[in-house]
Amino acid sequence: MKKLCLFLMIISFQPLFSQLRSFGFYFEVENSVNLLNLVSVETLPCMGYGIRTVQLWNHDTLVIDIRGFRRPEPCYPDMDVAKERIALVGIRTKNFAVKFRWKKEEDLWKVTVHGGWFTVTPVRTAFTSYLK
Repeated sequence: MKKLCLFLMIISFQPLFSQLRSFGFYFEVENSVNLLNLVSVETLPCMGYGIRTVQLWNHDTLVIDIRGFRRPEPCYPDMDVAKERIALVGIRTKNFAVKFRWKKEEDLWKVTVHGGWFTVTPVRTAFTSYLK
């Protein structure tokens, strides 16, 4: 009976743990450069964690592969989110898509640039959210 109870407790907490590694993002302009800021929802045990990403443009879609986290050296103990700033160089149009890849999931967002601000619309989301 104790094993069954423990098994049921693990199942009941499964959704909580599966959502821990989700990400939020927002856009900003700094010194005339458009930036995409990516942050983890989960707090990590050191200040200054980064998010390992690889970016490439595929026609009018910015593909961002999220590859994990970069632990800072030295590790100053404190709970903080991981962050990554991605300069949006190579934008050829004011309308483009952003595709995030994390493990086996893919999220897709449509973005329109209006000078210094952005309109962002979800197309398909499983693990990302727009923060502004």
